[in-house]
Amino acid sequence: MDLFDGLGRILSAAGFRGDLQSTLLLYGLVMARFSVAIGLAPFLGGRAVPNQARVGLAAMVTFLVAPHLDAPTAVTPLFALALLAKEVVTGAIIGFLAQLVFFAIEMAGALIDNQRGMNQISLYTPQLQGPASLLGMLQVQAAIALFVTFDGHLYFLRALTDSFNELPAATLPALRAGGLALAELVLRLSANLFVVAIRIAAPVLLALFLVDVTFGIFNRMASQVPIHQENQTSKAWVSLIILIAVLPLLLLQLRQWPQELFGQINELLAGFR
Repeated sequence: MDLFDGLGRILSAAGFRGDLQSTLLLYGLVMARFSVAIGLAPFLGGRAVPNQARVGLAAMVTFLVAPHLDAPTAVTPLFALALLAKEVVTGAIIGFLAQLVFFAIEMAGALIDNQRGMNQISLYTPQLQGPASLLGMLQVQAAIALFVTFDGHLYFLRALTDSFNELPAATLPALRAGGLALAELVLRLSANLFVVAIRIAAPVLLALFLVDVTFGIFNRMASQVPIHQENQTSKAWVSLIILIAVLPLLLLQLRQWPQELFGQINELLAGFR
């Protein structure tokens, strides 16, 4: 208590007139949501960014947002712990939604690498905290760069800030939408991952299938000619050419994703009101 009394006197001398414990709890809750969500967002660095930088960014945004929020009043230790757990889970949900499109892009690259016979190589992707195929790694890094170019990270921070309107830091969720409806919403958003992956990879997969068919026909017509040795080389070149040709599809997906992410976060959190 001596520490709080001393800090309270310092803040009172600086003009602070609020409840110190409630204010510190509010800042801690807001910091918890921001730090977890920012730590999971691939376009803000993920594990590739030092912890000090991620915590610093979360703290800076917290000090900008927290003064405009209502602080909890008459909070017991158990209720404060429940609020903290709620903020951690909320931040994890928002961070998970931010990862979905990049998981889909990585999955598209893995499908293409598997079809062209180059899935033996796997690389660690720090932004997604897991292994990725060679082409999947390339597509994820390119997608992150393009996403930031389209100001997607600013849309994310705005959606994260507006999430306190849907689910305030000082209250516990009521789950008015029902657990079944929220589970259905999460499953639908997760299923979109496969739709996006197939949409991006489909042109390349079709081209690789046609290459296999073509080499199969030549092998049947002239089996004595060892052209099958060029199959892998041809598929590697064809996949890269088609991937460059369908790059506008990836650009379109990344342009639409910030607005979709904004709506998904609001739709999900609205179910907790």
